[in-house]
Amino acid sequence: MVAYGERARRHLGDTNAEGFAADEKTQDGVVRCLAIVGEAAWKMSKGVKAAHPEVPWPLIAGMRHKLVHDYGGGRLGDRVPRCGRARARAGPASAGDPGR
Repeated sequence: MVAYGERARRHLGDTNAEGFAADEKTQDGVVRCLAIVGEAAWKMSKGVKAAHPEVPWPLIAGMRHKLVHDYGGGRLGDRVPRCGRARARAGPASAGDPGR
């Protein structure tokens, strides 16, 4: 989760909302990375989820579902910073969890 969250941030760089909206390549890269983060959150062990209740696991997994299944109406820019802050609070991933 950390690696792909950081990768999404690298794709964004200093891009502002207008630049992001106009750049399909960056959108594709960010969406792919966030889909991987969401899938990892979905598959994270119950133990890790219980140990880190401050992380909005269902929201992160739900974001992935919206991105991948194109439910529409979502604003990607609103979710990227929240996911990064939540993951930072969770600390390092442990071996055997898909968040590594």
